[in-house]
Order: sequence, then C-alpha cells, then structure tokens
Amino acid sequence: MTDPEPDSSRWRGSDWARHRIHHPDFAVPPALAAYPSHGHIDLLPQARGRGIGRRAMAFLEQFLAASGSTGIHLEVMPENDGALRFYKAIGFEVVQDADSSKRCVYVAKRIAHAPAIAG
Repeated sequence: MTDPEPDSSRWRGSDWARHRIHHPDFAVPPALAAYPSHGHIDLLPQARGRGIGRRAMAFLEQFLAASGSTGIHLEVMPENDGALRFYKAIGFEVVQDADSSKRCVYVAKRIAHAPAIAG
C-alpha cells in the first residue's frame, strides 16, 4: 500500500487511511484517556442497514472487554450524520474537547469487564 502525497488537498478516496497507516499518530488526547482502545469500521453502502456494523462493533467490544480494556473511541467525520446516528444508537457519546486540532468528532463508549477469552 503506497503512501499518498503529503498534500491532503489532493487526496482522493481512501488516501487519508493510507496516510494514517504510513504516519500513525499514537498520541491520545487527555479527554480520551478513559477510552484507550481505538476502533474503526467502514462498510460499503450496500452492506449498511443489515446489522453487520452492529454485530461487528458488539464483537469488538466483547473482545476488548475480555482483554481488559476500559473503553473504546472512534473518529468520525463531522458531516457523516449516518455514522454519528449509528454510534449514538449503540451507546457511544461524543467526547467534547478531545482534540479540536483535528477535523473529526470523537465518539466513545465505556466497556464493562468480562472474563478473558481462552486462546
């Protein structure tokens, strides 16, 4: 997977994701400290509305709980009303003042502990 050019105004499609893979930002804003796990899902339009995202997030939350995580956060583009509604419906809340330097909205959810997954 190639690194897109540094000029983000010229990015198209998923160039932003490829840039993040090549230039990860491991800094966690203090407002997200209670939500140390970071998640991301991206469903094609034809897969939405079928419960796939809900099941994927439930699986991820169960795995994180069994692994001892106390919470999960995700980044959502502010204009993505559908995603914001989806995350609210499954118990996520917008975290205010998480990092105003980024052009995104952080949503987060506390995770209840569960027994460890046998591996």
